[in-house]
Amino acid sequence: MNAELDFRSLSLELAVRAAGHGFPSLSTLSPPDGHRPVASTFRTSNIDFSFFLLDVTLTTTGELRLIEANGSNAALSSVTAGGDNARAHHMYSAFRAMPNYGNGVVLFAFQPGFLHIPEFFDRAGLFASLVQKDLGGRTYLRDTGQELGEESITVVCGAIPDIADNVGRDGNHLTYRGRPVVFGANPNLLPELARRGIIQPMGNGYDVDTTFYHEGVCLPLIHDKVAQQEVANGTGISPIATAEARNIDEAKDVIHRFHQRDKTAVGKMRAGSGGTGIEFFPPSIGSEGVERLLTCLIEDAQRKYGPEVHATLWPIQFFEFVESTHYDRHGNPHLWDLRVECLVSPGAVECVPCVIRLCPEPFDPQAFRRDGVVSNLSGRNPSLRFMRLPTAMRRSKPHSVLDEVGIDSQTLHHILESCARWCEAAGLRSSTRRDGSAPVDPYYDS
Repeated sequence: MNAELDFRSLSLELAVRAAGHGFPSLSTLSPPDGHRPVASTFRTSNIDFSFFLLDVTLTTTGELRLIEANGSNAALSSVTAGGDNARAHHMYSAFRAMPNYGNGVVLFAFQPGFLHIPEFFDRAGLFASLVQKDLGGRTYLRDTGQELGEESITVVCGAIPDIADNVGRDGNHLTYRGRPVVFGANPNLLPELARRGIIQPMGNGYDVDTTFYHEGVCLPLIHDKVAQQEVANGTGISPIATAEARNIDEAKDVIHRFHQRDKTAVGKMRAGSGGTGIEFFPPSIGSEGVERLLTCLIEDAQRKYGPEVHATLWPIQFFEFVESTHYDRHGNPHLWDLRVECLVSPGAVECVPCVIRLCPEPFDPQAFRRDGVVSNLSGRNPSLRFMRLPTAMRRSKPHSVLDEVGIDSQTLHHILESCARWCEAAGLRSSTRRDGSAPVDPYYDS
């Protein structure tokens, strides 16, 4: 038994388990002394507060690749030393720096079926406690079934559909039960509001101000996976080939171009989460296979988000498949990615390697079975079997998990510094095209 368990998190896990919700017990991954991931801080330009969880990997040719950049929708930051204290404090700092701090509603949203419920509520409670210390009794923590009270700041936790039931708009701003929304986590609420017609997509943003989110002006980048690769230029992360399609015919043409270069295309719906609306198109599948998998991608999106998903499904974005170095598990090669927490503050980015996620099945380049190429945990039986602490030592082996995938101390420093430079580039790109008086959409003019 690990003597350094975070009993606050463990108590939440026991409570949720009693309620019948399945989840992986992240508290049991708490790193012992000597194996704690160390935060690395890098000086940057004076960019705004933002937050990212970057999924990166290393190829057999030594290239650092970005699989995707997640925002405040993403989990697994709590497995680092200190749990989610750093993330909660950073959220509070970002909130405290906003001009409308002091009165309104903070929205903490999660996807129905979300596995990491204890982490989510612990983080929300930490954040609410920090606000309460500043505002005293004028702060309260509620769920979506409760009416708002006389408090100045209400922190509301709930599933995306339940929060959306209570959201409206007042001009360029969102409201919750008639009060202004002044901060938020999880931008996947926005496409749900668009599917309901409360807001409208505009380029890769929306026709409301979204800078109240923890990601700040960088928020539109979270749902624009193509732009994420463009940001990677010159950061130490090698961009991967991308393209996008706004209808089925364009999608077929894009996939054909990937196949002409003998590359596997990975198709992702816009604004999806939890691995929904993702398909792999290897060159061997032929035209009928392409048609079938495109249908599967769209049907998968419809099952999760309903018939209104077409309001946010397009453009479908395509990416060159990236094969990581292989992690050996029982003599079989597994693909992996490393999730890095990036706390972006004016003048600095703090980066922490959180967790290595393994694909649950061995990689087979001939089959491209989903469990062999997707590391996302959503929709799977909750388990820690396919998560590894980066700095943990392998049993009976004199090296760490990072060593196992080809990451020595010098390479790790390069990875973390490159993640910091990516965040800096994202902040600069967003801020230089921001018009604070209009809806924020840093990546498209129309």
